[in-house]
Amino acid sequence: MISEKNIIHRLTYLTFSVGMIWVLVMMVLTSIDVTTRYFFSSPVRGSFELSELMLAVFGMLGMAYTEKMGANVKVRILENFLPSRVVLFLNSLTYLLSLGIVLIIVYQSFVMGIEEYHYKTSSDSLGVPVYPFYFLLSFGSFVLSAQLALSMVNSLHMFISNRTSE
Repeated sequence: MISEKNIIHRLTYLTFSVGMIWVLVMMVLTSIDVTTRYFFSSPVRGSFELSELMLAVFGMLGMAYTEKMGANVKVRILENFLPSRVVLFLNSLTYLLSLGIVLIIVYQSFVMGIEEYHYKTSSDSLGVPVYPFYFLLSFGSFVLSAQLALSMVNSLHMFISNRTSE
């Protein structure tokens, strides 16, 4: 049986992989746009607009993986002066606050996706529907929230069991 932890890790890796492909597509699009603009004085139509839409989503797709790897930026000035249990408690509190904020993003981006779907909103020059980008943002945020919840549970477990490292 697959545990919740394994499901979260698989979803995290999936969003990370999609995010890498997303960035690759953005880089290729930008490179082609710059090349055709420079050599042929003819930019790729809608490339700036498409890059804007893609950029809004790509960051969230990699954030869960960043959290899983512990690569988020942390200010550790006080950690040297505080007892390890206090640090674990503060980490758990930070995860809880982060989880709350990210869950708001999940909800709001999902609601916005539904609204944009019903309004049939599309981009100006290409006519690309906007709602899939909101749903991708919501999905990436959801995976990040699951990863934050897992990190919070691990931190609380270490706090309760009085361990400083796992």
